[in-house]
Amino acid sequence: MDTDGFVNKADNHLEFSVSCEPLARGMASLVRGLGGMARLAVKQAPTYRYKGELRTGAPHWRVTIQLPDDVLPFKLPRKADIYRPREKYKPLRLIESIEPAGTADCVAITVASDDGMFLVEDFIPMMDARVPERIGIPRRRPNRRPRQHVIKRFWCEAGEHHYEREWRGGPFPKHCADHKPKPVPAKRPVTVTCEAGDHEWQWNYRAGRKPPRCCPDHR
Repeated sequence: MDTDGFVNKADNHLEFSVSCEPLARGMASLVRGLGGMARLAVKQAPTYRYKGELRTGAPHWRVTIQLPDDVLPFKLPRKADIYRPREKYKPLRLIESIEPAGTADCVAITVASDDGMFLVEDFIPMMDARVPERIGIPRRRPNRRPRQHVIKRFWCEAGEHHYEREWRGGPFPKHCADHKPKPVPAKRPVTVTCEAGDHEWQWNYRAGRKPPRCCPDHR
């Protein structure tokens, strides 16, 4: 600020002017990190006269700055004596509007600090996912819209006929309720006697099947 900075005597207006874009953006990031506000503006093709000739210069970047009261931007005496902290219109960030951005899967962020605050892009303070619990707000399940059920017409492969039923999404059913195949019961081991070897062995029982007379070794 001592070299490329400017302060207006009338209203303490601070401005930083350079032709280097990374330097201008770095100054804006530094100001925001100190709790101030910075606005960037660029003039792509500024013109000037040199020995009566009109010429076009490099892009000109201007950073308008507002700083907190405890930050002194100058060390140079002639500029530091002019600068006075603002008595009103101090740097303050407010939420202007909240607009829906759609529905998508999100990730909740939690931090180790007691107040649950953390900084995001451009040093904007945010709250983590546990702040409502800290201040005593109970979590409530969002109101979901009731699922709309649709009556559709399907084809039964086993009975070879059409039928209607309620469809709630997912794959289409292949069978109607009358021709729906019965679920296969799970196997369970039972003890049977081998007639050839005269000994007992374990056989996996399934409904509707008779146990064999012999074990696999004496079959």
